[in-house]
Amino acid sequence: MFFKKNALNEACYACKLRITIAYTDIRIGDFWGKEYSQNIEGVSAVVINTDKGKVLFASVKDRFEIKNHSLSDVVPLQSYGKKHKLDVNMRRHTLDLLSSEISLEKIIKYC
Repeated sequence: MFFKKNALNEACYACKLRITIAYTDIRIGDFWGKEYSQNIEGVSAVVINTDKGKVLFASVKDRFEIKNHSLSDVVPLQSYGKKHKLDVNMRRHTLDLLSSEISLEKIIKYC
């Protein structure tokens, strides 16, 4: 449902920050890709854009296992630069299904 863009927060469809990595000190998101496809714990991508972001990340980085990747590894697997078209009816239907008594398995199969 998420990847088909049927359950995004309504503000996400018009988010100006979604199409750029500018305007932020740090961007954090899931890191997708072949290298981590078998990782069941999840992997996050952290993109540091400013000196302020560097200082902030330096203060917490010892709490994480870190592996450096180039920005060109991260960007294609994120939603940077991608616009999402809002299908109002499908989004409403998806959210109605999610708030119903129907099992999640049936909802996923339907979507």
